[in-house]
Amino acid sequence: MELAINEQRLSQKSQFIILAVALAQGIALYWFQHSIEISWWPSKSGPSVTVLGLWLSILPTSFALSYRSSVATKSYWLSLLAMMLLLLAIGVYFGRAYDLEAMREGGFAVLVAAVVLWFIVLFWLKAALHEQKLWPSYASLFGYSWHNFLCITLASLFALIFFGVLMLWGKLFEVINIDFFTDLFLRSWFLFPSLVMAFAYALILFRTQINAVGVMQRILRALFSILLLVIGLVAILFVAFLPVTGIELIWMKGYGSDTILLFVGIALFLYNAVFQDASEQPYGDLLTRIARFIPVVLLILVALALYGIALRIQQHGLSVQRIWAAILVAIMAAFTLAYSLQTLFRSEGWQQKFNATNRVMACVIALLLVFTVSPHSSLNKMAIASQLNRLHSGQVSPELFDYAYIARLGETGMNVLEELASDDLLANNPDALTSLNHAIESNGNRYYASPPKTTEQRARITENLIVYPPDAELDLDQLLLSLSSSNFEWCEKSRACVLLLLDVTGDDIDDKILLTPSYQNTYQASRLVEYAPGQYHNVGYVNFEADLDALLNAIERGNVKTKPSPWKNIKIGDQTIKLGEPTQ
Repeated sequence: MELAINEQRLSQKSQFIILAVALAQGIALYWFQHSIEISWWPSKSGPSVTVLGLWLSILPTSFALSYRSSVATKSYWLSLLAMMLLLLAIGVYFGRAYDLEAMREGGFAVLVAAVVLWFIVLFWLKAALHEQKLWPSYASLFGYSWHNFLCITLASLFALIFFGVLMLWGKLFEVINIDFFTDLFLRSWFLFPSLVMAFAYALILFRTQINAVGVMQRILRALFSILLLVIGLVAILFVAFLPVTGIELIWMKGYGSDTILLFVGIALFLYNAVFQDASEQPYGDLLTRIARFIPVVLLILVALALYGIALRIQQHGLSVQRIWAAILVAIMAAFTLAYSLQTLFRSEGWQQKFNATNRVMACVIALLLVFTVSPHSSLNKMAIASQLNRLHSGQVSPELFDYAYIARLGETGMNVLEELASDDLLANNPDALTSLNHAIESNGNRYYASPPKTTEQRARITENLIVYPPDAELDLDQLLLSLSSSNFEWCEKSRACVLLLLDVTGDDIDDKILLTPSYQNTYQASRLVEYAPGQYHNVGYVNFEADLDALLNAIERGNVKTKPSPWKNIKIGDQTIKLGEPTQ
C-alpha cells in the first residue's frame, strides 16, 4: 500500500524558516537546561518548567513536521495556537501536581499520555489541513500517522548517527593529543543547537521523500505480517494452556497483568499495521481467515488482565498506577471487543468497518487523555480517597499504612498527611506517627530514607546489629529512625550488619561506619554523618568482598583498626576496607 499522502518538496523559504526555528529551539533548550542546572528561573516553578519543557520540545517539532508556506493559512496558525494552549494546560497541571526532582507518583504516565495525545492531534491536524475538513478520511489519517512516525524515527536515527560522527571526529584528533574538538562537541551550548538542527534537517528530507518512507512502510508491513502470525500462535497456545496451569499462576509472579497488557498492546499494533488497507490482503485466503480471529483470543487475555487489576484494587485499593492500568485495559478492551464483533458478525466488508472503528477510537483516546491529564480527572485525589478509606475501615493498620506513597501524590497528598497528624486514629500510635512525620519530612521524595516502621522491627535490628566497640555510647533507636529500613533488611534476619565507631577522618572524633550486605559475598561500607541532633545521613559508600564468618570473628576478637591512607582505611583481621573518596 502506498501512502495516502504526497508531500511535495518544500520551498527554500519553508526550509529556511524550519531550520531557523530549529536553531532557536536548540538555543532555547540549552538556556532551559542551563537555567535549571544553576537554579535560575524557571527551575523553582514546577508549572513554568513543565510548560516551557513541553513547548520547547513539542511545538517546534510539530512545526517542522507540518509547515510549508502554501498551507500557512489562518486555520493552520489557529491549530498551532490551540495545541500551544493545550500544552499550557497540561504543563500547568503537571507542574502543580508533580515534583520533577522527586519524580512523584504518576508523573511519567502523564508525560507519556501528553506525548500520545500530541501524536494523535498532529496527524489529525495534518490530515484535516490536507483535505480541508475536520473529519478527514481514514486513508489520510493512517497515511499521516505512519508518515509522522517514520519521519520522527528516521530523523532521530540520523541525529544519533550525526552525534556519533562528531564523537568519532573528536576521538580521531585525540590520537594526536588535540582535545579541542571532543571538548567542543560535548559542550551543551554546541550540542543542543547542532543536534536539533540535524534532527530538523532530517525531518525536511524525510517529509518529502515519499518513496523512502513508502518503502520503509512496505518493508515494515511485510515484517509485521509475519510477526502477527507468530504472536497470534503464542496467544492461542497461552489460552490453550490456561485450563491446565490455572490462572492463579499469572498473579503469583507479580508481573502477570503487566506482561499480558504489553503482549496485547504489541498484538493490536501489529494487527492494525497489517490490516490497515481493505484493498490489499497480506496473506492468502486461509491465513487471512485465521489471522482476523486473533482479536477474539486477545479479548480473553484482556479479560484476564482486567480481572488481575480488579484483584489488586480490591486487595490494595486504588493507586495512580492502577488507575492508569485500568484506563489502558479499558482502551484495549474497547479495541479488541470492536474488532472481535466485526470479525464474528461481518464476513464481508469487515475491514472497512475496522477502519471506521480506528477513527472513532482515536477521537475517544484523545478525549480520554485530555481528561486524564487535566485537573478535572483528579487521579491523585481518587487514589488518596481509596487509601484513606482502607485506613479508616481497618483494612490496613495505621502503623503499616503507606504514608510515603501519599506524600508522593503532590500538594493534595501532603495536605492530607498534615490532617492525619491530628487524627484520633493515630493519636496513641507512636509508630504510625513516626512514619507519618517521616513521610512529611520526605516531601514526596521516593528516595528519602524511610525508617523501620515498628518498635518490634527496631528491636529485632538492635538485637542483631553488632556494634564495635561493644561499650560505645550510642542512641541506636534514634539512629535507626534516621536511616532507610532497606539498609537493615538483613539485620532483622541475622547478625549480618555491623556498626563501627572509628576515627577514619583523622579529627580525633569517632566516625560511624555501617557495614551491610550488598549481594553475594559483597558488602557495603557507608559513612554516616550526624547533620542534626539524632539525625544521620549517608555521605558515601564503598563496596568490598569479604567472608562474613571471618569478618565477624575478627570483630569479636577486637581485631579492628584504621590503616594510614589519604582517607584512613579499616582493617578487620586480614580484610582491608579501602574507603577512599565517597562514591556518592
